[in-house]
Amino acid sequence: MATKGISPKLFAPIASAKRACTGKRSRHIGNGGSRMKTFMKNPLPHKGISPVIASIILVLIVISLSGAYLVFTGRLASTQTAAAEQQASQVQKLTTTIFSVGDIAGQSVGIENIGSEDLELNSLRVTLDGATVNYTMDGTIEPGQRGTLTLTGLWMFGPGEHALRVSGAAKSDSTTVRVKPNPDELALDMRFNEGGGTTASDFSENNNDGTLKNGTVWSAGKFGTAVSFDGTDDYVTAADSGLPTGNGALSVEAWIKPSVLSGYIVSYGDGVTNGKWFEIQMHGVYGLVVSFGGSGCDILPSGVSIPTNQWRHVVATKPSGSSVVSFYVDGAFVSSASPSSCTINLTPADNLKIGKHPTTGSYFKGLVDEVRIFKATYTPDQLYVLERV
Repeated sequence: MATKGISPKLFAPIASAKRACTGKRSRHIGNGGSRMKTFMKNPLPHKGISPVIASIILVLIVISLSGAYLVFTGRLASTQTAAAEQQASQVQKLTTTIFSVGDIAGQSVGIENIGSEDLELNSLRVTLDGATVNYTMDGTIEPGQRGTLTLTGLWMFGPGEHALRVSGAAKSDSTTVRVKPNPDELALDMRFNEGGGTTASDFSENNNDGTLKNGTVWSAGKFGTAVSFDGTDDYVTAADSGLPTGNGALSVEAWIKPSVLSGYIVSYGDGVTNGKWFEIQMHGVYGLVVSFGGSGCDILPSGVSIPTNQWRHVVATKPSGSSVVSFYVDGAFVSSASPSSCTINLTPADNLKIGKHPTTGSYFKGLVDEVRIFKATYTPDQLYVLERV
């Protein structure tokens, strides 16, 4: 270091001593500082992007984005167009799908297509008093043609007038119908809707009106009123004229609400001789059973136990000339059974009993409603028919 006005020689000894003390470290620092200075004066060269190339890349990016946007908007427009066309087609179909309810007979409801579109298979909804009714349909009903809906489950609604409505996607037609027991081979029809007195009317042509015995009382039923049995001595009795005899066809129907899992529901015939009487009962071990008498003719189990204090629709049927009994509960087939050795020969002898064995003191405890006997083999769906009011 030099100071103006002072001779550098005066500092020579000091500089020499300093170099002796620092030695290589000073030289190392000195060399490093020299290299740093050289780097700062001549930094490493770096490569940049040419403005022309950058412009070309930018143009390509813009073109790619524009193409993608055009593809997207094109597909969106195509999708929107297809959706609009489909919606327009549906609206047109709704406004041109028109039908009317035609003839009504048995379990069938006629449908006439008075529109310009097909009535597709099972595209309609059928209700009675607002409740959905299941049905089968022959097939597609073309414009100007007629088709048929066959209703099932009429047993759920009970005899009487009901509001029938058939609905499509946008149109509907309605009418009033009467549900009634199938009149073909109807041998007994006790509805228990009197609600008072000691007489239960039979609405079949046999006119086997019943009599309430031993203090049997009326109660709220499945439809209207029902008879209520105490399980001790209550029952209803009626003449048995016109009921199935011999080994003929037979169907018995009843709505029951048992208080206990035992007791006779319906019975008639010669209650002493095997094979000459019929009974359907609740059994504590076998559930719902049918019997045609004693040894060899007794206890044909359904395998179904009816719950207590709940309404259940029970049906037992037998074909003519056969001993095979089929059981249905709430419209569904549950089982079939036949006696091991029995000659069935139903013989009128003792009056019809509801709530009691033909001859012995065995009784039903609970409610019974809508008892019917047919001289035919019917499934539950065949027990009732429709007619227009």
